[in-house]
Amino acid sequence: MRLTALYDALIADWELAASGELPTLEQLYNIYVFIFRDIHYIFTMFKILFPIISVTASLFVAVDSMMAEPTLLIFGSRGDGRRNHSVFLGCINCDKYDSSALDNRYGEYGSRYSSTSIYNRYGEYGSRYSDTSVCNRLASNPPVVVDPDGNFYGYLTLNNSMNQTVLNPLLLGACR
Repeated sequence: MRLTALYDALIADWELAASGELPTLEQLYNIYVFIFRDIHYIFTMFKILFPIISVTASLFVAVDSMMAEPTLLIFGSRGDGRRNHSVFLGCINCDKYDSSALDNRYGEYGSRYSSTSIYNRYGEYGSRYSDTSVCNRLASNPPVVVDPDGNFYGYLTLNNSMNQTVLNPLLLGACR
């Protein structure tokens, strides 16, 4: 309420000054009080709110990084019957300009011609007949999907009888 009264006095004083008359000392004092008390109030609030805003911003950054989608990598086994999943087959959700991204059609893992591509229908990992392929509906050793820490997310396969199938390769444009 007091701030409103000071504001009204200040407006009246400015109108008086605009009319060409000189302000009185009381009017100058009102202007001084209005301006400098408000500046003091603003700085006080800033000192109080700045740490809160900083902590809140840090929390948002932390939550955003925690909720960020993990990088999903595909690893396949060699056709020797062992289930070692040691052959890197690409990154599912990396930027399309990343050389390891499946979306990079010119990269080793997004090309239809690369031997380590799930898009090569004549290769070990994109064929309808290979036991290590994402496109074989009967594959018993399909590629796995993991994050960079090695956490298992499931298998990348058309084989619906596999437990823990995480992603249908058709969604990635493979097996066509």
